[in-house]
Amino acid sequence: MLGIALSEMVLADDEQATADQLEQLKSEIKKIQQRMQAQEDQRDALQVSLRETELDINRLDKQLARVAKSIDAETSKLERLESERIQLEDEVTAEKEALNSDLRNLWSLQQGGGLRILFGDQEPQRVARNLAYYELLLDSRGEQIARLRGLAEKLAANASAIRVTRDALDSDRRQLASQRDRSQALRKKREQTVAEIERQIGRDGDRMAKLEGDRKRLTNLLSQLKSAVPVMKAPGDYPPFVKSRSAIKRPVDGKPRNRFGEQRNAGNMRWRGWIIPARGGADVKAIYFGRVVYADWLRGHGLLLIIDHGDGWLSLYGQNRTLQKQVGDWVSPDDTIATVGASGGAIFPALYFEIRKDGDPVDPGKWVPG
Repeated sequence: MLGIALSEMVLADDEQATADQLEQLKSEIKKIQQRMQAQEDQRDALQVSLRETELDINRLDKQLARVAKSIDAETSKLERLESERIQLEDEVTAEKEALNSDLRNLWSLQQGGGLRILFGDQEPQRVARNLAYYELLLDSRGEQIARLRGLAEKLAANASAIRVTRDALDSDRRQLASQRDRSQALRKKREQTVAEIERQIGRDGDRMAKLEGDRKRLTNLLSQLKSAVPVMKAPGDYPPFVKSRSAIKRPVDGKPRNRFGEQRNAGNMRWRGWIIPARGGADVKAIYFGRVVYADWLRGHGLLLIIDHGDGWLSLYGQNRTLQKQVGDWVSPDDTIATVGASGGAIFPALYFEIRKDGDPVDPGKWVPG
């Protein structure tokens, strides 16, 4: 008994320690975000507007997905209820026809009065059969009426459920239409903001300065994450990331449009990851087991999600439309973590993907099929 009690105490201590570490992680990430936001140029209203608009689109798209899922469920329920209604109506029709047939037979037997059944000009055996049939009809009539009453009650409940489901479906459809209108307005606003940003950084020198600023912000974020993120015990046993090379799949369907280390536009900057064009809204998958250590908007990278795979290995997923995981979540290979977008001021939908070791970029082509 003492051993069991001690085991339970140890387990409770481990769970509390994990919960405390998760709260510490969230608190540290929040502080990092606040510090980095304070470092941004507060006069840059366009970037502030872009951030707010893309975060609004992220929230709204997730709401749209939930409403669409609700509509699918309600539509399936309505189809099931309608099928049930047809079946009930068929059963009612069959019961009514059976009852009418029995009543006609009963009326036929009762012609001339009940004594005719017993003392008519029929053979005794036939009289006995008629009498038994007469009694059977009287008994079955009560059962048929009871079944009809039960079917009528089921039909009434079915009709009420259909009304409630149709009302919910109509409400969700109105909400979906309203949210889609708002989503289109937000996207138009985003396009105008991105166009203005592009106009301002049209010169090569300005563009290079922007890219260099974006790179420094990401490097700064990763440096702060490295020192702030606590080591947490994984929820299960799995091989180290370094041994998983042959098992890793691409995070999204599509072919990279650049090579790692390739020169990036003008200047001496080179690609530290892949741009993978894909359909907007397509699922972005985690490449391996790990824990989400960042899930927010970062200037130049849009809605960015970072997974810590342990031993200094990180995978980065940028420019997303929506983020499906939050800081502290554990993920497995093929878990949907985001959807493809063009956030951060990108021109076309694509995933920006990196792998890093101890903060340094690593060629994704050595780990993930190109």
